[in-house]
Amino acid sequence: MKWVNNTRNKIISIKESNKKVKKSLPKYYLKSNKGHCLYEIIINKKCYICVHNGSLYYSLKYHLERALRDYLFTKKTNLKSFHTYIGINDLYKISKFRKNGGKVRLLAENINSKDKLKIESNFIKEAWNKYGKENVWNIRK
Repeated sequence: MKWVNNTRNKIISIKESNKKVKKSLPKYYLKSNKGHCLYEIIINKKCYICVHNGSLYYSLKYHLERALRDYLFTKKTNLKSFHTYIGINDLYKISKFRKNGGKVRLLAENINSKDKLKIESNFIKEAWNKYGKENVWNIRK
């Protein structure tokens, strides 16, 4: 029961921190984007390509908090996973993520929901060519 309470308190603390940091972020993090958007999240000189609705802030917040959930509750050991890296290095808070060199940028917006996985796959392949497969968190066959 103690582990559950500690985990719950950590989740609440992280969510509150991510709400507070919103005011100090550059304006482009908060810009409202249309429809499904494709983002590139960069940390540790590696990129992670993802599709999400909303601003850069909400996409980053979602993926960092998802990493918390995935890592804490499943104890992933796949070190090639973006979420595991975030978990091991305790980078759930946007402020800590940014202090450690983390960045996020919009690649495309208003993506048709029918084509979003195809477009995401194409951008992942482009990232493999640009950065090298070993520097892209996404694992695709």
